[in-house]
Amino acid sequence: MKQERAERTRHALVCSAAEVFDRLGYERASLVRISNTAGVTKGALSFHFATKEELADAVEDLAWRMTRQAVQDAAAGGGTALQNLIDVTHALARLLSGNAVARAGLRLSRERDRDGQAEQPQWFSAWLPQVRVLLEEAARDGSLLPEADVQALAVLITCTVTGLETAQRVPGHLSAALPDPGPAGPLPAPGRAWLARIWHLLLPRIAPDDHTASTKAEGTL
Repeated sequence: MKQERAERTRHALVCSAAEVFDRLGYERASLVRISNTAGVTKGALSFHFATKEELADAVEDLAWRMTRQAVQDAAAGGGTALQNLIDVTHALARLLSGNAVARAGLRLSRERDRDGQAEQPQWFSAWLPQVRVLLEEAARDGSLLPEADVQALAVLITCTVTGLETAQRVPGHLSAALPDPGPAGPLPAPGRAWLARIWHLLLPRIAPDDHTASTKAEGTL
């Protein structure tokens, strides 16, 4: 029971730290600010995490595990590899629009000093390998055109996902550019709405006609 309570406290501290890292970034975040957000003393926080580096490691680890699970679930959707790939991008967009831990994981992967190491940022390694696997599967199962540039698509998807996260940090930036949905009803969250439009533009250029017609650019989540 005592160990379970300590684990719950540790998890709550990590989530509070994620909110601060997401909002302020790694350099501006402090243990004092994080402890205030968590509603505990700095001493209580230090009992679980001696340094800001340890706390950031824990946030990145949780963001990695959370993102990896969401991506695995989306990739197992049962559709074509291309549809599963689209679903993965929507799962990522949904995480980044509504989950401070995931956003903090992305931001920390960009901002933390890795001592000059060339290792891949942790958050990106939670989903980029799956994107590459699905692109290769799509090339094999015929849901991608033979001439589709798989490497360029991987880069485009990476830029799109990270770009949506950056744009969403500016209040109203994405939603202001979207048209009034009118009688069709409300659009999904702005990040996912833009993602669907991007896939609508891409599909005729990367997929055979029969797959273009049957593939859902808005995802099947």
